[in-house]
Amino acid sequence: MSASVVARDYAEEPALLPRVIELLGTVFGFVPDLIAAAEPIGLRWAEVSRPFVVTVGGADGPVVAHVGVLALPLVVAGRRVVAAGIHAVATHPDRRGRGLYRRCIE
Repeated sequence: MSASVVARDYAEEPALLPRVIELLGTVFGFVPDLIAAAEPIGLRWAEVSRPFVVTVGGADGPVVAHVGVLALPLVVAGRRVVAAGIHAVATHPDRRGRGLYRRCIE
């Protein structure tokens, strides 16, 4: 399997979002509906999530693994800091057990 792991940017690569949503729909079922429902109230997935993905067949190929990273601005002891959280961790069922999540998270 020819696969690449890259931190991507939805703003620079708008065609990536539908491919990530397709994977999340395959893995979780309900996530695409939640993403669509959040848009009209100003919660835009592409603006808050930084995707780390594995694609097959080149950068434009299907997304088979995904880890999203959210920046979490906080104030700790009076200091502004940015923490991060991971979300929407998914590997296509046909690709599990091959270390793809590990490649994304590393």
